[in-house]
Amino acid sequence: MKYTVLTLFPEITDAFFATSIMAKAIKRGIIDYQAINIRDFAFDKHKTCDDAPYGGGPGMLMLPEPLALAIEYAKIEYEEKEKRGRVIYLSPSGKPFNQEVAKELASE
Repeated sequence: MKYTVLTLFPEITDAFFATSIMAKAIKRGIIDYQAINIRDFAFDKHKTCDDAPYGGGPGMLMLPEPLALAIEYAKIEYEEKEKRGRVIYLSPSGKPFNQEVAKELASE
């Protein structure tokens, strides 16, 4: 099974896959992963990927352009190698990830 993770912090993903049960699964060839830095798809010299919410308020929003380009890149690269993939986009407005969803994904 191949995981492609899009993130602003690939070092965190690398640390996750380099330890414990995930490292054992990689060593045995059960899984593989790739971390893609969304900042690589930003347009400005500072590699900006977030912005203040439109209309004000606390927090930050992800810019859609770098994220969309990173998703498209990952899909193209994955399809060339594996011929099949699934995009799972985590969002505060999405449905909650629970045990039922985990079982559904695990059955694929």
